[in-house]
Amino acid sequence: MKNIQILFLLLSFGQVVNGQKIPLRAITEKLKSGQFITVSDFGFKEYAFVQKGDTTKFYTYQKKNTNPTSIYLYLPGSNAENIYTYHKENDSSYWYNSLISFDFTYLPENFLFVIIAKPGFGFFNNSNSKSIPQVYWEKTSLQDIVMSANATLNIVHKKILKKPENVVVFGYSEGFYVAAKLATVNKKNYTFRHWWWWCL
Repeated sequence: MKNIQILFLLLSFGQVVNGQKIPLRAITEKLKSGQFITVSDFGFKEYAFVQKGDTTKFYTYQKKNTNPTSIYLYLPGSNAENIYTYHKENDSSYWYNSLISFDFTYLPENFLFVIIAKPGFGFFNNSNSKSIPQVYWEKTSLQDIVMSANATLNIVHKKILKKPENVVVFGYSEGFYVAAKLATVNKKNYTFRHWWWWCL
């Protein structure tokens, strides 16, 4: 029998979570020297799965030397971009923007952070390309995003963190609607007690 408690919390974080504490200085040095940047440079791991012919990529982050027991699924807004984008002003100056407005120093050690790439996008790229992939427009309905998030959550539960104590789903902007709909769609018979949905 399901023992799931769903809490909808409308939170106003203001400027509380506006930094990221990602090693951007080291990443910038690699860019300057022409080296290839990987998700591991950011402290993330990459996963992918195919569903109805479409590939979904998602990424996980956990603090070093920790063994997470809970899941934190982050659902960002509607920006059509990679999770991290770099902008080169000159040979020695770079700046970055991200879909993640989250300071990872606030991530509890027992949580695994999960974020899903936008359709047609990946984890990291430059800002030179202004075109948006056609698949982004084809696969960004509320239903598409909810199904992708639902499948991701189930895969994380099945293959990465099999017995999570808690699942927190945080939806920001467009992610608010995804989180709310996801709460009605996911039918997984979880064995933990608390399933929290934070929506902004």
